[in-house]
Amino acid sequence: IGEILRVEKELMEKETIAQLIIENNPIGMLIYNLVDGELYFDLGNPAAEVLLDRDLKLDKGKHILDIFPTLKDTELPHEYKKVAEFGGTYQTERVYYEDEEISGFYSVFVSQLAPKKIVVTFQDIAEQISRTANELRLASILKAIPEMVITFDPENEKTNYINSWGREFLGFTEGDNDRHDFYEIINFSENDEYRFKEIVLQAMEDQSVWNGILKINLKKKNISLDVRVIPHLEELEKRYISVILRDISDMAKHQEELDFRLSFESLIIQISARFVNMDVSRLNEELEKVIREVVEFVDTDRGYVYLFSNDLQLMSCIAEWNNLAISPKIDSLQNIPTSNLVEWMDNMRKGEPFLISSLDELDPNDFHMRELLVSADNKSLVDVPIMLDGKLFGFLGLAA
Repeated sequence: IGEILRVEKELMEKETIAQLIIENNPIGMLIYNLVDGELYFDLGNPAAEVLLDRDLKLDKGKHILDIFPTLKDTELPHEYKKVAEFGGTYQTERVYYEDEEISGFYSVFVSQLAPKKIVVTFQDIAEQISRTANELRLASILKAIPEMVITFDPENEKTNYINSWGREFLGFTEGDNDRHDFYEIINFSENDEYRFKEIVLQAMEDQSVWNGILKINLKKKNISLDVRVIPHLEELEKRYISVILRDISDMAKHQEELDFRLSFESLIIQISARFVNMDVSRLNEELEKVIREVVEFVDTDRGYVYLFSNDLQLMSCIAEWNNLAISPKIDSLQNIPTSNLVEWMDNMRKGEPFLISSLDELDPNDFHMRELLVSADNKSLVDVPIMLDGKLFGFLGLAA
């Protein structure tokens, strides 16, 4: 009897945890039954009613196309029926829906709750999800949430629940249990781990939900995560924290690239403004300043500008800037023949950059390029041709 009571208690705790996670996750849910090959609406949660601005209780038993008429022009009803009939899941990252009452883009995930019964979940809903355990099979709904969900005890830092998305993300197999050291499987950077622990303590104390972006290291890759921390005190005998995580690495990388590009464009605009109506006698001085600014912006060691002779047979360095660890090379880089630099000159003539990440990339027989790089103390470089009216005039280079 004692063992039965213990198991029942653990089951109740897990159901309570699952319910709390659902209530704090901004996903709307719709339940459909497949009857005689057609989908009929059964239940919808409050978050879905907010998203759709509709009293879904009045729609119980209606055909899916009576509720969402313009779905007839999409593949969604067909895909929903396949999941209801044969199981599995269906997901689409973005679908546009519009009728007389609502319009917008939605991310949709569909999972089979039971034979001929599916749950359709929508993402990007601001309202919290509220749904009682007897309305849905909680395990199936948690499986349908397309985010990593982990629950752990902040006192011993051991996890007691990881949903299927989290298990897949972390590389766990079916045979792995849910008991893990939270800070070993979620390998925060040192600063972010300290910050996260402070967030957990504050969330437990205030009983408040926290949302922000943190970084972890997983399989030797730095990953940016959108993190929600949800404390549980009153509902359970133990203190638990649920963490909902979403990988936003691609979004963060795109933002970093965008910030870099905007900053570089701003630098180019500032540089261009300085050359308007500039005294020609100050050209070399200004070129050195420009090279220094570009070198420091991209965090490399050396920058330079070369000009070609009219017949493109010779090239000479007219300006350079090196960091303090590298001695100037400009005096030894005059009237250099180009005839032996076949591949490099081919790129220059085409107006295409020439990139070498390492001396090891060079053709072993291309000893002329190797000799030029070694003589200039360069181990890697990128040279960008300067074209004037379609004619090769010179090139700007950066090296390390």
